[in-house]
Amino acid sequence: MSQQSQQKAKFGWCLYDWANSAFATVVLAAVLPVYFAFASLVPDQGANLFWSSQAIPATALWGYIVSFSMAAVAITAPGLGNLADRRGWRRRLLIIFCLLGSFATCGLFFAGPGQYLLAAILFILGNIGFAAGNIFYKPPRPGLGSRGRSSFCAGFRARIYRRWIDVTDRLSDDPEI
Repeated sequence: MSQQSQQKAKFGWCLYDWANSAFATVVLAAVLPVYFAFASLVPDQGANLFWSSQAIPATALWGYIVSFSMAAVAITAPGLGNLADRRGWRRRLLIIFCLLGSFATCGLFFAGPGQYLLAAILFILGNIGFAAGNIFYKPPRPGLGSRGRSSFCAGFRARIYRRWIDVTDRLSDDPEI
């Protein structure tokens, strides 16, 4: 691998790591769960779904959605890992699941009040893209790190920096501080 292509690969890996960390921090942990449970996405009386005769509260529905998306990844992960290892499709599958997660997450923009089914389907696809992409992202990448370093360090620093920005931004907006 030439020096220039190795630099491109490192840069691409850093961008993926940054976006991956942003999804985990913002979509999984900070913004979407709160919006889903406490904003007008799910009606106050709960969600009416075909498998239940009673309305399901937003927090319970969120738990079902996350559980379903992770179960789908857990069931398909061995087969996906096998494809990646035996057929050499690691990069191809990483790109496919990255795009799936990216487009589904962008589609969440269109989920307005009362459209909890659209939001649920898009989140499930986005979380499958995120989690399945991690199957191919986590193994050490020869030639991309130096002296045993992995991209985990860059992602960890990016998450800490992003959280610091969020906290300082909120503190600067609070008139009592």
